[in-house]
Amino acid sequence: MSSRKRRMMATATLAVALLASASLPVAAAGPERSAIPFDPFTLEDVCAFPVLVEEITSKAIAKTFSDADGNVTRIISTGQVFLRLTNETTGASIVVGSSGPGTRTPTAGGEHWVQRGVGLYWALPGEPSGPDLWLTVGRTELDFDMDFALVSVQRSHRDRLLCPELAN
Repeated sequence: MSSRKRRMMATATLAVALLASASLPVAAAGPERSAIPFDPFTLEDVCAFPVLVEEITSKAIAKTFSDADGNVTRIISTGQVFLRLTNETTGASIVVGSSGPGTRTPTAGGEHWVQRGVGLYWALPGEPSGPDLWLTVGRTELDFDMDFALVSVQRSHRDRLLCPELAN
């Protein structure tokens, strides 16, 4: 599975955005609530070594809002999430919280994410801020294209760079 597809699947569990525009049309029935599943995955080409990402605990919930035609207008992720990140070369590991909350909003070119709180993110080589793995506290905005490549990122000033921590 490609790193972009892993990102798409995994970040749903990583609570990456805060409540987006309340003016978006939503279906009268209200949002659909569902638990966010999580499978361990390995990030490659983000640090100088592969990083295994495993769930320790997750109470992540997705609230999916749709318009009258059934088109998704936003997804809000909330709930407590703790992850173990392991350098697969040395075995060094750290535990991080990544509880958001956050919102994913479809755009004409892909998706726009806004996150407040704590979130785990990564960028691949050639992407803005990449390659890197970081934990951010505060508002972070990310834009992805239709192939889920990171197009732009506005990071908070309270980032914690994780590759150096895992390199030891």
